[in-house]
Amino acid sequence: MPGRRRIFNLVLFTFSAIIAAFGLYMLYLYFNPTLDELFWDLFTGTRNQRLFYAFFALFIAIYPILIFSRSKPVTESKTVTVVKCYGCDYREVRNFQKDDYVFKKLGACSTCDSEQYISAIYSIPVSKTKEKEEEF
Repeated sequence: MPGRRRIFNLVLFTFSAIIAAFGLYMLYLYFNPTLDELFWDLFTGTRNQRLFYAFFALFIAIYPILIFSRSKPVTESKTVTVVKCYGCDYREVRNFQKDDYVFKKLGACSTCDSEQYISAIYSIPVSKTKEKEEEF
């Protein structure tokens, strides 16, 4: 996966560099027109179009870099295991252990002597875990 991300960033940077070069060239033509271009600009307005193209190209070049260069926040999570009983309404939420898997049989229930099993394994963000601990 990191290789694909690196290739994507390289393609994005190349695309943005080409578009930025086009925008800078349009700015150059806007600020350094020839005498002939100034004459024709009286009738066509191409100088103003070049300025618009220059700003638009620079925006198109910079915008993807700003959007895709942001790093995604890494949220800490805690993996928990839900243990249930076949015979009664017993339910326990405990920390995940190495060999846990769903529907694993864990032994006899302490309240009704029926079989206990793992019904779910999931992750919860640490911030929500702290909020629940504060409630109790």
